[in-house]
Amino acid sequence: MDQLDQAIYDTVHDAGTAQLAVRLGISRQVLINKVNPNDDRNHLSLHQAQAVMQATGDIRILQAQAALLGYDVEPKSTVAGDDPLHALVRTMKETSEAINRASAALEDGRLTQRELAGCRKEIAEAVEQLSRLEVSLIAFADRQQPRRIA
Repeated sequence: MDQLDQAIYDTVHDAGTAQLAVRLGISRQVLINKVNPNDDRNHLSLHQAQAVMQATGDIRILQAQAALLGYDVEPKSTVAGDDPLHALVRTMKETSEAINRASAALEDGRLTQRELAGCRKEIAEAVEQLSRLEVSLIAFADRQQPRRIA
């Protein structure tokens, strides 16, 4: 299974095939067939892959496509001029959401695959926001440096 097939499979199965199929307007079995890497006949169309990413908020499919072409994916909101205070507040929010999700998942002393997938998604969002904070802080520090005239 290549990187793209794995991303498609994981994205759909981590989100829950039954709920996602309803959101996409197709049957659960058709969705399962379309993401089965061993099925050479059925595949997600590009529009369906985009609909999956929009419905789940999970961009692993896009990241896999970009990686296969030698690119990285960065959200538009990663702007060097972003206000560091706002970036810090957003980082605290995303981190709190990740901690809350993990805490709720572990509350009963067990961790299901669905709970793990939810935790991983929240953690990935927090890590992404930490990267945005880093970019914001670096840009802010650079703006504080006096300019030298040669």
